[in-house]
Amino acid sequence: EVGRDLAEADATVLAAVANGLRQALARELEVQTHTVALLAPGAVPKTSSGKIQRFACRAALVSGELSVLWRSEAAGAEPLVRAPVVPVSEEKAAEQFGATAGVSAAEATASSDATVNPFSAKDGSEATASADATVNPSSAKGGSEATASADATPSTGALPDASRIAASPARSVEELERILREELTAVLGAEAGIQGSDVPLTQLGMDSLAAADLQARIEKRLGMRVSAATLLQDVTLQGLAASLAQGRTATGLAALPPVQRRSTPAGMTPASFSQQRLWFLQQLAPESTAYHVPVSLSLRGPLVPEALSRSLSELVRRHEALRTTFVARDGVLFQQVHAPSPVSLTVEDVASPDSVSREALLDAWAVRDAQSPMDMFTGPLLRFVLLRFAPDDHVLLVFVHHLIADGWSVAVLSRELAALYGAFATQRPSPLPEPALQYGDFAAWQQTHLTAQALAPELAWWKQTLSGASSLLSITTDKLRPQRLSSHGARRLRVLPAPLMAKLNALGRREGATPFMMLVAALGTVLHRWSGQTDFILGSATSGRDVPGTRSLVGDCTNFLPLRLRLPSDTTVTGLLASVKQTTLEALAHGYVPYDHVLAVAQPGSQRRELYNVAFVLDDYAIPRAQPVGGGLTLDVGLLDNRTTELDMTFEAVPGPDGLLIGCKYATDLFEPETIDRLLSHLEVVVGGMVAAPETKLSELSVMTEAERHQVLHGWNPPVEPFPTSTLVERFEAQVERTPDAIAVTFELRQLTYRELDARANQLAHVLQARGVGPEVLVGVCLERGVELVVTLLGILKAGGAYLPLDSAHPREHLAFLLEDARSPLVLTQASLEDRVPSVDGTSVLTFEAAMASGASPERPSHRSVPGDLAYVIYTSGSTGRPKGVMVQHDHVTRLFSATDAKFHFGPADVWTLFHSYAFDFSVWELWGALLYGGRLVVVPYFVSRSPQAFLRLLADEGVTVLNQTPTAFRQLLHAEQQAASQGEAPALAALRYVIFGGEALDLASLRPWFERHGDVRPQLVNMYGITETTVHVTWRPVGLADLERPGASVIGQPIADLQLYLLDAAGQPVPLGVPGEIHVGGAGVARGYLRRPELTASRFVDDRFGPVPGRKLYRAGDLARRLPSGELEYLGRIDHQVKLRGFRIELGEIESSLSTHPDVRETVVIVREDVPGEQRLVAYVVPATVEASALREHLRARLPEYMVPAAFVGLEALPLTTNGKVDRRELPAPTASTSS
Repeated sequence: EVGRDLAEADATVLAAVANGLRQALARELEVQTHTVALLAPGAVPKTSSGKIQRFACRAALVSGELSVLWRSEAAGAEPLVRAPVVPVSEEKAAEQFGATAGVSAAEATASSDATVNPFSAKDGSEATASADATVNPSSAKGGSEATASADATPSTGALPDASRIAASPARSVEELERILREELTAVLGAEAGIQGSDVPLTQLGMDSLAAADLQARIEKRLGMRVSAATLLQDVTLQGLAASLAQGRTATGLAALPPVQRRSTPAGMTPASFSQQRLWFLQQLAPESTAYHVPVSLSLRGPLVPEALSRSLSELVRRHEALRTTFVARDGVLFQQVHAPSPVSLTVEDVASPDSVSREALLDAWAVRDAQSPMDMFTGPLLRFVLLRFAPDDHVLLVFVHHLIADGWSVAVLSRELAALYGAFATQRPSPLPEPALQYGDFAAWQQTHLTAQALAPELAWWKQTLSGASSLLSITTDKLRPQRLSSHGARRLRVLPAPLMAKLNALGRREGATPFMMLVAALGTVLHRWSGQTDFILGSATSGRDVPGTRSLVGDCTNFLPLRLRLPSDTTVTGLLASVKQTTLEALAHGYVPYDHVLAVAQPGSQRRELYNVAFVLDDYAIPRAQPVGGGLTLDVGLLDNRTTELDMTFEAVPGPDGLLIGCKYATDLFEPETIDRLLSHLEVVVGGMVAAPETKLSELSVMTEAERHQVLHGWNPPVEPFPTSTLVERFEAQVERTPDAIAVTFELRQLTYRELDARANQLAHVLQARGVGPEVLVGVCLERGVELVVTLLGILKAGGAYLPLDSAHPREHLAFLLEDARSPLVLTQASLEDRVPSVDGTSVLTFEAAMASGASPERPSHRSVPGDLAYVIYTSGSTGRPKGVMVQHDHVTRLFSATDAKFHFGPADVWTLFHSYAFDFSVWELWGALLYGGRLVVVPYFVSRSPQAFLRLLADEGVTVLNQTPTAFRQLLHAEQQAASQGEAPALAALRYVIFGGEALDLASLRPWFERHGDVRPQLVNMYGITETTVHVTWRPVGLADLERPGASVIGQPIADLQLYLLDAAGQPVPLGVPGEIHVGGAGVARGYLRRPELTASRFVDDRFGPVPGRKLYRAGDLARRLPSGELEYLGRIDHQVKLRGFRIELGEIESSLSTHPDVRETVVIVREDVPGEQRLVAYVVPATVEASALREHLRARLPEYMVPAAFVGLEALPLTTNGKVDRRELPAPTASTSS
């Protein structure tokens, strides 16, 4: 292309310039130039990023479409356009096509990233990669304009090179290295060609595209096959030459035999493996259109419709796959090729919109097509629609089923369409040779060569590689996963800026990793941080065109590649890159094995249909833009979004002038677009972190932006509200002064006023002080429910001591452990329970009766506690089976009520129940919620607490206003009310103001019957997440009717006023919005720690690195939650309730939730049992006992994978409860033949 100063020059000047160019090329490069063409300014076709489109330029030169000012051909040179001949092999055919259309053999056969990652066929995004073995233009990435020997007079041809090397073994390595350097220069540019022979090719810029290019050149020129995986290792030119010299055969045969014409091409041919897989998937979802491939071809300029229709008809005639339907016989799928017929092209006139709405309009057409499933048995599986925006502005829409074409095929067809239209529009015959092979030949080749015996070693490798791999990526969804995913999808886009990508690619070269490997590492890191999984499978795809003879085929050759990623938290970025590189190369080396074969050996007998639910593909070549096709018409290939998807998420990367365009296709059944936007944003942040500090550990790599990090750490945590500190005794005594004659506590027919309760507690306090009770002294309490219990707890605190609950309902051995562990010097009990108190050295026993008979003073003791003194120690169960004592101070409790005052406005008119055992910290809330506000505390008799019917009557009779319940106990109460209502005997609960849930996860759906009867205004239902170690309650969330419609787990709201709550990953880093993390609680309610367990305290009470007060601790709760977009918290369950069974990670709560949707199931619990050593299985317990196990099994199979369906179902009349009202899993019976099936 000349400058504007030469555009108007005469022929003499132009001839001189052309001759000077020819001489300069001969002098500097020692080559003879076939043709010199001087083009008008702007005539050279370029991509949108400014790169020269060599294929388009040469095709236009041959067709006469270029604006040529002067053309000079060497004397005696053959013309560029040769007469078409019938090829005898695909390679010959490709070379013939290259000569006629002005493109190389590799360009003619649509070279793409054959090693890893072309877009899956449905995306239709493959473009061409230059691999010219005869003309050798430099690669665009090299930037050099050097030209190699002419097509007509090559200095070395394919067989001559191979023959010369074979004839001179001593010189073979040196000769091979010289040839390889020539081809490397053509692929990567002159700069790469002058590097030393000992420099790894990956450091020179070798990536998957360049590897495919070089692979094709070596095979073309030397007749030797080199795997792309070999080229992507740290191989040098010297090493590669030596390897070829040692490993070549006399005949130069490829490792895989080439595809050949089948002996009987007519009739039916067995389907290929990929077609069989698609058939299976189509049977599962007959109405799915997820496998429609939508493509747009923009045609700008004067269009000849008849030439276009003829071109399309010729494409269909040339390629059997485009006129194929399918026949199933005896469970076997066959291809049925039909006779060619003219294409009927539908033309639609549409208004010409602006560019944005034009794109949306084209997508809308793709969506419209997706509403009409293609029938694989009757066809057609190919549709064309021509949209006419203006006389010189058209868009050809192509909708083809994945069964008959993949993305590579789209690239082949678009190039052939350009060549055919250019000829037909000018009344010339087709310039294309007849295809040497058809897709049916490839399918027959698979049946012949990919036999069980041939694949056995490869399948053994895959089985070992994938053995023990984690289940599908467990990324928390925005919506409940439906019984079966539809194919409904959407796409979100983000551009990673060019400067950032340049840094990433530079890091990749230093580490010998391709851009694909770099992006897999970055995406793998994000997925790891979002899921918490360190070992999972990421899907990818290979073109499947590495088999000789397949590069110019039209059909579905795509194969899927499961990449197993391992990301331990102590791995650095560079360590991960090395691991991903090795994983990718090993997978590529075994990548020709059909995916379904791999699936079968990886999951024998499993009903799971995929090894992965998230995939990544990279299209690392520019899509042609404004390609001249003849008669002034240009063709521009584009991608359409038909709003379908077959996986949870598929990430697609396309390099462009502004950087890397990252798209994520996602299932709209599962995710909201905002979630995908955040994920793509985090990918950019991770890439930035990788290039900035490659030696950073993955656990320390930032995922969120600074704004996001600030929001999750501080924006959703309330500002610190310090409340005045006081003791429980001080608060209680102040209330006594306000309402001395109000009823403080009742039990059955007994009651005490505030004055009476205060006096009796004072008497007991004097007795206890006389026995040495004071600050930090633990007094064991073993009493039955009654007013004595309240007097005792208050009296211990007034004496300055702290109480240690010893529930008499617990086993004697358990009580002995608590006393020995706590080293309590004194136990206060009742005469009736004295024999229940274990004898422990150093511990004396005092009965309540004896203490109160001493005649001690009713005046308040003079020795007072301070707010920081110990108030109680409550033991909770430990993961090792050894209970641990949680130490809670006075000010921990008093600030709880100060922090929740504004939420509840408790007062003297409130009536509370002491429903729970005083060994359960919910009782702390019940006891002091009444006594610190002047309310009345109703101590619930034990037998009433175990009878929902009796408790329901008590609530009505006592006029209870504040009810505190675990969700399990409330469900039983609700059932009792429903039964009473059905008999017309339901008591009125008109006084009830609040029902406060705590202690375990709340299933919102279980509240529907309550709301249907009582509404959601009064009483107000409140869900409060809490932990003993953080003083009863942590969060607050009112629950209403609207919550029944929201999917997901238990919403627990926001932290109360003086607490901070952080969600952290296993490395202690904050997790992003929507991502599960372990709950860590900081603030004024965090307990001291565990009694005499310093190591355990240090592991669970960790330094607070985020809070406003230096030196404070965070408590690691062992619970999982995530932030919702509103900032509210959603409780996801205990970390230790996530089990791994036979390699699958299972959330037991998910199974319980699915079981709860069965109309006959009232309550359910699922656990893992090991009744036989070494044989773990899932067991479901359901109430009532009358539900048929077979019905439950089928119910779950319709909603969950087979590995999540329990092996046994046990029906119960009621779930066993602990004294705290929680499900007692230890009391769940083992399945028997009579209780399960």
